[in-house]
Amino acid sequence: MLKFITNIKVAFYPFKPSSTSVRIFLNQVSSGVNIQSNPQCKIDVITLSDKNATPTAHVQFKDGKKLDFKGHELSGDDMVRSVQKYVRKLSQEEDLKG
Repeated sequence: MLKFITNIKVAFYPFKPSSTSVRIFLNQVSSGVNIQSNPQCKIDVITLSDKNATPTAHVQFKDGKKLDFKGHELSGDDMVRSVQKYVRKLSQEEDLKG
């Protein structure tokens, strides 16, 4: 999944219940298989001290597109599905170019 991603940044207050979705997203994208697919992908994790802060995840793709997620709006699985959908599009475009 990380093949077409240059940077992932997540920020959350670890004890806030709405941070769960961002932590699940981080866990899934930083799995060993994903890291092996693109070791140059930079993953930044910011632990916030403000318990009222909104948990966020930002994904930047090689083509410049950015996806921004707020943890209280989506589940971790929904975030992963959105990223995978765009990755599939980029993969198909690469396959067509040959």
